[in-house]
Amino acid sequence: AVVDERTGEVLLLCCVTNRPERGEHRRHLLMASADQGATWSAPRDIGAAVQDYDDTFVTGPGCGIQMRTGRLVVPGYTSPEVLDGAGERGFRARVLVSDDHGRTWRLGRAVEADANECQVAERSDGALMLNMRQGAGECCRAVALSLDGGASWGPVAYDRGLPECPCQA
Repeated sequence: AVVDERTGEVLLLCCVTNRPERGEHRRHLLMASADQGATWSAPRDIGAAVQDYDDTFVTGPGCGIQMRTGRLVVPGYTSPEVLDGAGERGFRARVLVSDDHGRTWRLGRAVEADANECQVAERSDGALMLNMRQGAGECCRAVALSLDGGASWGPVAYDRGLPECPCQA
Protein backbone atom coordinates (compact mmCIF):
# COMPACT_ATOMS: atom_id res chain seq x y z
CA ALA A 1 0.00 0.00 0.00
CA VAL A 2 1.01 3.61 -0.58
CA VAL A 3 -0.84 6.81 0.32
CA ASP A 4 -0.84 9.66 -2.19
CA GLU A 5 -1.05 12.66 0.15
CA ARG A 6 -1.71 15.00 -2.78
CA THR A 7 -4.85 13.19 -3.99
CA GLY A 8 -5.87 11.57 -0.70
CA GLU A 9 -6.02 8.14 -2.36
CA VAL A 10 -4.73 4.94 -0.86
CA LEU A 11 -3.27 2.72 -3.60
CA LEU A 12 -2.89 -1.01 -3.08
CA LEU A 13 -0.57 -2.87 -5.44
CA CYS A 14 -0.86 -6.65 -5.44
CA CYS A 15 -0.22 -9.55 -7.75
CA VAL A 16 -1.76 -12.77 -8.96
CA THR A 17 1.17 -15.14 -8.91
CA ASN A 18 2.51 -18.32 -10.50
CA ARG A 19 -0.09 -19.29 -13.07
CA PRO A 20 1.96 -21.39 -15.50
CA GLU A 21 -1.18 -22.91 -17.02
CA ARG A 22 -1.83 -19.42 -18.45
CA GLY A 23 1.79 -18.88 -19.45
CA GLU A 24 2.31 -16.16 -16.88
CA HIS A 25 4.54 -15.71 -13.87
CA ARG A 26 2.62 -12.81 -12.24
CA ARG A 27 -0.01 -10.22 -13.09
CA HIS A 28 0.18 -6.90 -11.27
CA LEU A 29 -3.03 -5.29 -10.08
CA LEU A 30 -3.86 -1.90 -8.59
CA MET A 31 -6.85 -0.97 -6.46
CA ALA A 32 -7.58 2.53 -5.14
CA SER A 33 -9.59 3.90 -2.25
CA ALA A 34 -10.70 7.53 -1.96
CA ASP A 35 -12.31 7.00 1.47
CA GLN A 36 -9.38 5.73 3.57
CA GLY A 37 -10.02 2.08 2.72
CA ALA A 38 -13.77 1.87 3.39
CA THR A 39 -14.36 1.02 -0.29
CA TRP A 40 -12.04 0.04 -3.13
CA SER A 41 -12.03 0.27 -6.90
CA ALA A 42 -12.10 -2.90 -8.96
CA PRO A 43 -8.60 -4.34 -9.51
CA ARG A 44 -6.91 -2.89 -12.60
CA ASP A 45 -4.17 -4.86 -14.37
CA ILE A 46 -1.25 -2.41 -14.63
CA GLY A 47 1.26 -4.59 -16.51
CA ALA A 48 0.85 -2.52 -19.69
CA ALA A 49 1.23 0.70 -17.65
CA VAL A 50 4.65 -0.30 -16.26
CA GLN A 51 7.69 0.83 -18.24
CA ASP A 52 10.37 -1.91 -18.28
CA TYR A 53 7.75 -4.37 -17.03
CA ASP A 54 9.06 -7.56 -15.44
CA ASP A 55 6.45 -10.14 -14.46
CA THR A 56 8.79 -11.62 -11.82
CA PHE A 57 8.55 -8.44 -9.70
CA VAL A 58 6.99 -8.90 -6.24
CA THR A 59 5.84 -5.94 -4.16
CA GLY A 60 6.67 -5.70 -0.47
CA PRO A 61 6.59 -6.85 2.14
CA GLY A 62 7.27 -3.20 2.98
CA CYS A 63 4.84 -0.38 2.28
CA GLY A 64 5.22 2.37 -0.28
CA ILE A 65 6.14 5.98 0.39
CA GLN A 66 5.55 9.32 -1.28
CA MET A 67 8.67 11.43 -1.69
CA ARG A 68 8.62 15.17 -1.08
CA THR A 69 8.66 15.55 -4.88
CA GLY A 70 5.32 13.70 -5.05
CA ARG A 71 6.82 10.52 -6.54
CA LEU A 72 5.22 7.31 -5.28
CA VAL A 73 7.79 4.60 -4.50
CA VAL A 74 6.83 0.97 -3.85
CA PRO A 75 9.58 -1.43 -2.70
CA GLY A 76 9.85 -4.98 -3.91
CA TYR A 77 12.14 -7.40 -5.67
CA THR A 78 12.62 -9.34 -8.85
CA SER A 79 12.79 -13.10 -8.45
CA PRO A 80 14.76 -15.57 -10.54
CA GLU A 81 12.85 -17.16 -13.39
CA VAL A 82 13.59 -20.61 -11.98
CA LEU A 83 14.26 -21.37 -8.34
CA ASP A 84 16.91 -24.06 -8.57
CA GLY A 85 17.70 -24.70 -4.93
CA ALA A 86 20.06 -21.72 -4.76
CA GLY A 87 18.43 -20.44 -1.59
CA GLU A 88 18.26 -16.64 -1.55
CA ARG A 89 20.56 -16.22 -4.54
CA GLY A 90 19.39 -14.44 -7.68
CA PHE A 91 16.76 -12.19 -6.09
CA ARG A 92 17.27 -8.46 -6.65
CA ALA A 93 15.60 -5.67 -4.65
CA ARG A 94 14.24 -2.70 -6.63
CA VAL A 95 11.38 -0.21 -6.58
CA LEU A 96 8.36 0.64 -8.68
CA VAL A 97 7.77 4.40 -9.09
CA SER A 98 5.00 6.67 -10.35
CA ASP A 99 5.13 10.41 -11.00
CA ASP A 100 1.48 10.73 -12.06
CA HIS A 101 -0.45 9.50 -9.01
CA GLY A 102 -0.39 5.84 -10.05
CA ARG A 103 -1.63 6.12 -13.64
CA THR A 104 1.68 4.87 -15.05
CA TRP A 105 4.64 3.18 -13.38
CA ARG A 106 8.32 2.51 -14.05
CA LEU A 107 10.58 -0.16 -12.57
CA GLY A 108 13.89 1.14 -11.32
CA ARG A 109 17.06 -0.85 -11.87
CA ALA A 110 17.74 -3.63 -9.40
CA VAL A 111 20.49 -3.53 -6.81
CA GLU A 112 23.67 -5.34 -7.77
CA ALA A 113 23.71 -7.93 -4.97
CA ASP A 114 21.48 -10.77 -3.81
CA ALA A 115 18.65 -9.10 -1.86
CA ASN A 116 14.87 -9.35 -1.73
CA GLU A 117 12.31 -8.27 0.90
CA CYS A 118 12.89 -4.57 1.47
CA GLN A 119 11.65 -1.24 2.75
CA VAL A 120 12.37 2.15 1.24
CA ALA A 121 12.77 5.46 3.09
CA GLU A 122 13.52 9.00 1.95
CA ARG A 123 16.40 10.64 3.82
CA SER A 124 16.44 14.31 4.76
CA ASP A 125 18.79 15.01 1.82
CA GLY A 126 16.26 13.55 -0.66
CA ALA A 127 18.19 10.32 -1.28
CA LEU A 128 16.30 7.05 -1.06
CA MET A 129 17.62 4.28 1.16
CA LEU A 130 16.64 0.68 0.52
CA ASN A 131 16.93 -1.62 3.56
CA MET A 132 16.95 -5.23 2.36
CA ARG A 133 16.95 -8.85 3.39
CA GLN A 134 20.14 -10.12 1.78
CA GLY A 135 21.08 -13.51 0.43
CA ALA A 136 24.84 -13.41 0.81
CA GLY A 137 24.93 -15.08 4.23
CA GLU A 138 26.10 -11.95 6.04
CA CYS A 139 23.57 -12.28 8.97
CA CYS A 140 22.69 -8.58 8.78
CA ARG A 141 20.62 -6.21 6.65
CA ALA A 142 21.86 -4.85 3.35
CA VAL A 143 21.42 -1.18 2.44
CA ALA A 144 21.80 0.83 -0.76
CA LEU A 145 21.23 4.47 -1.67
CA SER A 146 19.60 6.04 -4.72
CA LEU A 147 20.34 9.64 -5.67
CA ASP A 148 17.90 9.59 -8.62
CA GLY A 149 14.59 8.71 -6.99
CA GLY A 150 14.95 4.94 -7.32
CA ALA A 151 15.95 4.77 -10.99
CA SER A 152 19.29 3.24 -9.95
CA TRP A 153 21.10 2.19 -6.77
CA GLY A 154 24.63 2.64 -5.50
CA PRO A 155 26.75 -0.15 -4.05
CA VAL A 156 25.15 -2.51 -1.56
CA ALA A 157 26.66 -2.40 1.93
CA TYR A 158 26.06 -4.77 4.84
CA ASP A 159 25.10 -3.02 8.07
CA ARG A 160 26.31 -5.16 10.98
CA GLY A 161 24.31 -2.92 13.35
CA LEU A 162 21.09 -4.25 11.82
CA PRO A 163 20.80 -7.98 12.63
CA GLU A 164 18.72 -10.02 10.22
CA CYS A 165 15.88 -12.36 11.02
CA PRO A 166 15.05 -15.01 8.43
CA CYS A 167 11.88 -13.49 6.97
CA GLN A 168 10.24 -10.05 6.67
CA ALA A 169 12.56 -8.36 9.15
